[in-house]
Amino acid sequence: MGSRKSAESSGTGIAAAIGAVAGAAILVWGVGSALFPSSTSDSEETKTMKAPGRDARMPRESFERDAKGYFRDLHEEERGRKV
Repeated sequence: MGSRKSAESSGTGIAAAIGAVAGAAILVWGVGSALFPSSTSDSEETKTMKAPGRDARMPRESFERDAKGYFRDLHEEERGRKV
């Protein structure tokens, strides 16, 4: 029985070591991400704008794609609130 107990305790030690290594890796990744944020090119960034008639920001591309639809939806929402 003594060998079984030592095998269980060594298994627990291995699990603890794996957990410690994983924790250290996550810590290093987090610190690295904070100190050296990944740079994205302008083409990958989503450009935003203040949403007309709202106190929020929205993707510029979606507004430019359908400005008429945006204002139609905005006015429908306003009419729905007044009723």
